[in-house]
Amino acid sequence: MPRGRKQTRPFVAPIRRKCATCGSVKTVVAKHFDMPMSDKPYQSNHENRPSRTEVKGAIVKNYCSWECAGPKFENHYDEEQFIR
Repeated sequence: MPRGRKQTRPFVAPIRRKCATCGSVKTVVAKHFDMPMSDKPYQSNHENRPSRTEVKGAIVKNYCSWECAGPKFENHYDEEQFIR
């Protein structure tokens, strides 16, 4: 007999934004964040850290498909490179 409640992920509504490559408005499949350099030391406190979209100078690029996102989102690993 299983114990406790089955854990499920929360339902998140799909986001529609303009694609950075093709320019059409579709559901977002991939996001790319360009973050500016900071003079502050690394802050590991999750409660006080700002969101990536709230940082000044951050650039968010939304892509409608993996083909529009380009080769920077592709996985080029071999099976031998994974730890077993």
